[in-house]
Amino acid sequence: MVYFLTPLLLGILLTGSQVITSRNPVHSVFWLVLTFIQTAFIFITWGLDFIALMTVIVYVGAIAILFLFVILMLQLANTPPSNLAQTWPTLFFIATGVFLGGYLSQSFSILPFPKTSLHPENLSPWSNVEAIGQTLYSTYPLLFVAAGFTLLVAMVGAMVLSKVTSSPWLKKQLPFQQLQCSC
Repeated sequence: MVYFLTPLLLGILLTGSQVITSRNPVHSVFWLVLTFIQTAFIFITWGLDFIALMTVIVYVGAIAILFLFVILMLQLANTPPSNLAQTWPTLFFIATGVFLGGYLSQSFSILPFPKTSLHPENLSPWSNVEAIGQTLYSTYPLLFVAAGFTLLVAMVGAMVLSKVTSSPWLKKQLPFQQLQCSC
């Protein structure tokens, strides 16, 4: 399993760095979609099929497409190229720190991983969907309601921000003035 996860994790690092360093915003969204799909594959290898499906539906199907629509609506002009020579040393030190941290955590067991066995008595009797539902509705009901309220506030905020104010050249229907009769 580790041999299958290593290419996926390296692919996520590569596509994630392409999201940041890509000059074209449409290409950046493309690399972001690939990163989300690779993350879904990691969830599948862990046996979390429902989480993988939700990752693809929510992140690729909604958020990445929303980013793409925003980029196309903004009609960004060609921005001057940035000096990537200044960012490479920073990216190199970050990547070196991530790899050294991962190596040291595995070597010295800084982050202990639980030792589990796949005996039938240790497995949950619920499926992934039932376990998520049980956890959301029984353990964290207030956080679930708070997440819904946050989404409601974000939706109302988006409506307020997108509201166009009246302008003098905007034509409107005035039904009460139109219905007045000259009798």
